[in-house]
Amino acid sequence: MLSPTPRPPACDDAVLALYLVTHALGGAAPPGHAAAFAALEARLCREPALRRRRALLERRLQALAASVEPTAQFERLTGYRL
Repeated sequence: MLSPTPRPPACDDAVLALYLVTHALGGAAPPGHAAAFAALEARLCREPALRRRRALLERRLQALAASVEPTAQFERLTGYRL
């Protein structure tokens, strides 16, 4: 009897979001994540559904970034006026 073909581990939104934010900021993979990012990139090439999830999360990230005014956010968090 043949064993079932192993399925790749699920890519949860947290891993995909970390990947997107890292790339949006122009950074390298955080320590210990390079192999996971490489595997994710390979899966993105093969899996249209995962590419759609990436596109959805990219739009959410862009909307979130557009909704924050950096100066006001800094002043609110630190109590210092710029």
